[in-house]
Amino acid sequence: MNYYTADLHFGHKGVIDLDHRPFETVEVMDEAMISLSNQRVNRDGCMLYGYRPVRLNEIVKANRN
Repeated sequence: MNYYTADLHFGHKGVIDLDHRPFETVEVMDEAMISLSNQRVNRDGCMLYGYRPVRLNEIVKANRN
């Protein structure tokens, strides 16, 4: 199954306070969003992120390690 989402603000420290996200650091937030995405999308699926395709490449590389 394919999923589509807009900019989740990976690496955006300011969004933690702006959106009242429950994370102490941007690294913890990014890891949580990757983990939650992986729980939803199986290996045959695809999640397409809008707005920041360059960041997507970094996320995919980090996820494959």
